Amino acid sequence: MTFEYRTLGATRLEVSSIGMGCVTFGREIDKQSSFAVLDRARERGINLFDTAASYGAGASEKVLGRWMADRDCRDEIVLATKVNGTLTRDHVLKSARESLARLRTDRIDLFQLHSWDEETPLEETLGALTTLIETGVTKAIGCSNWNARQLSEALELAAAGNAAAIECVHPHTISCSGKSRRTSCRSAPRGISG
Repeated sequence: MTFEYRTLGATRLEVSSIGMGCVTFGREIDKQSSFAVLDRARERGINLFDTAASYGAGASEKVLGRWMADRDCRDEIVLATKVNGTLTRDHVLKSARESLARLRTDRIDLFQLHSWDEETPLEETLGALTTLIETGVTKAIGCSNWNARQLSEALELAAAGNAAAIECVHPHTISCSGKSRRTSCRSAPRGISG
């Protein structure tokens, strides 16, 4: 089986059409079994590996980091991870630093907001993400588990020049339906599609 490669959202990241979700590594699947799955995915041409700080309380990132170090394959991988919980500036920046340590790398290709935070001003969250891009911690930013209104708010702030733009969305998690979803996603200025 060979995979098609494509640009991910509005990023410049070239990814395999199928990504490897790493949620169970270090939690339901031990290190040895995780490495076998990761090796097989890489052999088949998968280059997008997605994890999160919350997966196994960081265990997934640790397994993925050990595997990349053992295989010396970091430069072949498009590495995506997510911050969860409160999205204050301090927490986003701290989570990114902790993810870098667990992943044993100096950069994250795609840093994502795992869920919406009703309490923290969006400007503060996007400001933290902008800092991560400006300092080279991440190449691109994204989100998951956001609805169309939330995504639109973030894109409007970015369009006004107040922050970096969300460049990638887990499209199946945009929680709106039918026409409103298609209209919102298609009109997004950063090429996000539904």
